[in-house]
Amino acid sequence: MIGDDDFGTFFDPDEFGCTVRLIEPGRDARDVDGMFGKPDGSGGLYRSGIDPSAAQSRATPKQRHLQLPRGEAPEQWRTTKVIADGLEYSIGDVEPLGRLRVVLTLVPYGDRAAPPGERGTWRASN
Repeated sequence: MIGDDDFGTFFDPDEFGCTVRLIEPGRDARDVDGMFGKPDGSGGLYRSGIDPSAAQSRATPKQRHLQLPRGEAPEQWRTTKVIADGLEYSIGDVEPLGRLRVVLTLVPYGDRAAPPGERGTWRASN
């Protein structure tokens, strides 16, 4: 049966994985091995009446997806800062991915899409 140890190869930075730093309130910063990307759903999306090849824009969203072992996911994810590739991120969402992994949706730290309290210096009066 597949267990937590079986994902070690995928999360190994020398193979497919990466190492990120989690900075959680009230805890020491810790490095965690994970893997960028989110598995695609099956099938394609098609909007009726829209030619699927009509828009060929090459846009890159600011969000990134990070897979972690379920046991490494921060408990207080709304207030946790993630540092990956020298950039700071807030966690916008956490979704289960099977029974052993979770997917974190990362947004740039200070971005308006970040959870409340993690938006840097932005104020409602701006």
